Amino acid sequence: MAKSEPKKKCFIIMPINTPIDHIERYKGDKDHFTHVLEHLFIPALEDAGFEPVSPKSTGSDVIQAEIIKQLSECQLVLCDISILNPNVFFEFGIRTALDKPVALVIDDTTESIPFDTSIINFHKYGSLEVHTLEKEKQALTKHVQEAYKKSKDHNALWKYFGVAQTGTFKPEDAELGEKIDIIMGKLFAIEMEQKKSGDKSLTEIFHQKFERKRQEEANQEQEEYRTKILRLAAEKSINEANIRASQKSKVERDESQEPDSNNP
Repeated sequence: MAKSEPKKKCFIIMPINTPIDHIERYKGDKDHFTHVLEHLFIPALEDAGFEPVSPKSTGSDVIQAEIIKQLSECQLVLCDISILNPNVFFEFGIRTALDKPVALVIDDTTESIPFDTSIINFHKYGSLEVHTLEKEKQALTKHVQEAYKKSKDHNALWKYFGVAQTGTFKPEDAELGEKIDIIMGKLFAIEMEQKKSGDKSLTEIFHQKFERKRQEEANQEQEEYRTKILRLAAEKSINEANIRASQKSKVERDESQEPDSNNP
């Protein structure tokens, strides 16, 4: 029996968090884009025959290098430009530079569309209400399939502008010093933003996280020790009960074997 070919992968680039100033727009749903990902994008991509690659990993955000790798290697990218998130456009630009297919989507609450992307066929999705969700999923599935089929493994913007030179993904060319400079620059920018907003410094935050982690580990050790003591106490009680039952059974057995003094 021939092995079935592995599914093509589709990397999803989209807003991960719902900004505070957009929560009211999404009917107070603080996790709006998480719900879009889980209930619309992933099921629609699976129905379209793709293996979805989520924009975030369990426990932590996907690091930038991994994002670039997915943008380079996945056969398709589903790009949600809702709320015009800068990070999404940055990743969309990288995908375009690599001349790789993109299925572009936007929600029906985002009014304006940047001029450069308006030349690409995009799909507008709406509410995630129960009575409309299945219809939304079917429409998105169709859009993804058509976008990939029409792309012929190329990016639609390239056809429009007639670009001739493709970008390449070569992480081995990046020097260690350059990577460290980028990391330090990002940390400095984060700390400056926090100071402006009156928040605690990055050092204080890291210290708090370390202390919290250490306290969690200590609590876990105490809980494990407590569980061990309770288990040993339970085992001891069971053993003592078994011993008493065995002794009682022996006494009863001995008494039953004694001769009846009333019988001659």
